[in-house]
Amino acid sequence: MGLLTKLRNQRMYDNGSSGTIWLIALGFVALIVAAWFLVPLVIVKAPVLTNTYSIGTTSDSTPQFKFTSTKEGIASYSGDCKSTSTTVVKGENTITLNQLSDGTHSNCEIIATANNKASSPLKISEFAIDTKAPETTATGQVVGSLVRSESITLTCNDAVSGCSETYYAINNGAEQKGTTITISTEGTYVVEYWSKDKSGNIETHKKISNLLVYSRTPSISIETKSGTYSESFDLKYDAAYPDDTCYYIIVEVRIDEEKCDGVFDDVSVEDDDTYKIMVYEETSMGKISSDSIIIDWSASGPSVKIAWPENGETYTEDDDGDTEIELDADKDAEVCEYSKDGKNWEEFEKCGNTNISLNDIFDTDDSRQKLYVRAIDEDDVEGDAVYVRFYYTSWSQKLFIISILPLIYDSTWHYKEAWKR
Repeated sequence: MGLLTKLRNQRMYDNGSSGTIWLIALGFVALIVAAWFLVPLVIVKAPVLTNTYSIGTTSDSTPQFKFTSTKEGIASYSGDCKSTSTTVVKGENTITLNQLSDGTHSNCEIIATANNKASSPLKISEFAIDTKAPETTATGQVVGSLVRSESITLTCNDAVSGCSETYYAINNGAEQKGTTITISTEGTYVVEYWSKDKSGNIETHKKISNLLVYSRTPSISIETKSGTYSESFDLKYDAAYPDDTCYYIIVEVRIDEEKCDGVFDDVSVEDDDTYKIMVYEETSMGKISSDSIIIDWSASGPSVKIAWPENGETYTEDDDGDTEIELDADKDAEVCEYSKDGKNWEEFEKCGNTNISLNDIFDTDDSRQKLYVRAIDEDDVEGDAVYVRFYYTSWSQKLFIISILPLIYDSTWHYKEAWKR
């Protein structure tokens, strides 16, 4: 009996000790669970900000930015960005930034503060402000005109966001997209062009107001050679298109505007000199080709003068009963001619510095005489005609005059002077 009682008492002791241990363990677990839920309620945490939006490139100089916050708080800003929005709410926030200058901005940050606990800076991703329209230039024009085989190239430039599209319109027609303009039909055109950048800025339309498009290019060359000319000549040339207009210019005077048939007839100038002759081929659209030659014009004929008698002089028969005049012609004179009326000409037997008998020319009974003389060179170029007036007095007339000289002295001289006039 004593042994049974002892064993029973021992089992009861062991059961009581184990229960106590379990109670202690349960107490610790309860404390840990309570701490897990209660400590966050006691410890104050800073807000956590998260970026949910990218501004990118925009033409709006006061862009909006979006982010989320885990707590309410007060916003502050650093870098290029500022804003009048200072209230941060729990959840999604949208703020409008103050006006920014054109260009790239990469140093903007936002901080939210709650219960004196500041969040980590939220960096706004790099973005660009572009409020200026792009600039488009046109190249390939030929002095305001365009040959059909060529084209106009449009080049867009935008310093910030870059160019998006380039457009053009011909003669107020439909808008077309592209950077190359090619017109194949001859005529006069108005071309407008402009561009848009990636920020949406649209350039003010530019205009080519008088674009001439040619379907052909003229080409002219002179076949007549430069040289010395003494009489009118045919100016021959070769033009690319016979139905173009051709003309030539001498001393700034435009002459013989006509279809390009290959020759200008009877070209001449008035004064002896050196001249540049320009020949032009011009299309209906005003496209011009030109060529030139130099000519020395020497069209004046040889000169001759009557050295004696002088105008109004009296001449008489010589000892042989002959009557002569003295001619003085230059070295280029090949032939000398005379005329009593300036219209009907006959050739002298001699020319140059010589005396010419007039017995076969005039009737010496006719005391009133007028003689025209001219010279001609070997090319049959006629010189200017000269003439002299005089009257003839025979020896019998002289004797009669001498006999009555005292009576008619005054009137004779008056008569002579009248003839001189």
